[in-house]
Amino acid sequence: MGGGARGLRAHPLCSRRVRFGVSRLTRTDRRVHAAERGSYGGRSLDRAANCARTLRFDWSPLTLPGLAAHLTQLACLPGLIRYLTRLPRTNVPLTERPAGRMIAEHLSCRRWGVPRFRLAQGVLHLPPDFSTYARGKSRQAMRTNVRRARARGFRCRHETVTDWKPSELRGHPGNRGLAQAAATEHWWVLDRDGARVGDAWLTVDEDCALLHSLASSEQDVRWLLHTEIVQRLCGSDCRMLLTNSHDAPLLAPGQRHFQHMLGYSVARLRPQSSGRAVPRPIDPPFYRHQGAARPASRMASSAAAAASASSTAGSTAGAPASRPAAPRA
Repeated sequence: MGGGARGLRAHPLCSRRVRFGVSRLTRTDRRVHAAERGSYGGRSLDRAANCARTLRFDWSPLTLPGLAAHLTQLACLPGLIRYLTRLPRTNVPLTERPAGRMIAEHLSCRRWGVPRFRLAQGVLHLPPDFSTYARGKSRQAMRTNVRRARARGFRCRHETVTDWKPSELRGHPGNRGLAQAAATEHWWVLDRDGARVGDAWLTVDEDCALLHSLASSEQDVRWLLHTEIVQRLCGSDCRMLLTNSHDAPLLAPGQRHFQHMLGYSVARLRPQSSGRAVPRPIDPPFYRHQGAARPASRMASSAAAAASASSTAGSTAGAPASRPAAPRA
């Protein structure tokens, strides 16, 4: 090391420099840490999940140790709120089609006045090419489990069910509070004997899709089913996949790990209507200069407008002036 770099040493795990025992984060580390705020596997999500799951699901034991655990998690409540407020925001474009209205109704559901599916949801951003999604070290577990499932003879099938909406019966797929019906894809997996071992329901809008449910009774089937759905969405114009599940801090550790391995990220969802009015066409600045040539269509329209204006002016000049109206008695 040179004389100017004396006292500096590179951190073995990141681009952090340490000078005389005092560490500081570089700009790259700040960007990485900002991205990790919305990712699975971070300590902030684990702490938020411990607090949220304890306060939401573990109110049954009223013993002294149970009350002590709840008081401890209540002390961590500011950390949970800070985690939710620092999550990145993601716009969800939705159309006025039945599928878009169903997804919008799903995202508008509330419990105790709090949005159920928008504060910290898992979002899978889909690339245009499926090979881009499937490559890389982070997808090694997915490729291994899908290869194992296909070696066992599992195969996927799907069909479109028109005017489908979730049933009000408990245990049926989808959000039972939805009233909007839409065309929904039903996916299932068959084994070598033709028995059904996996099932999923998917509603696809123009830019966004909602996975209502995904269940399997055999190992590796859920990996194959989800991968086939992602491959189908990558081939279309859909660029975002949402799930009908709790917010990330309320998910079980196994579900969080499964979404982490599949490439999901945590974000605050903001539904937006993609139906916009077509703007009025205007001339670009280049065509506004004098002497600049316009396209043929615009030249024809301008010539027609000029001809109509000249004919109107001629007829007005040749017509006699009208007499003023006589005043009333």
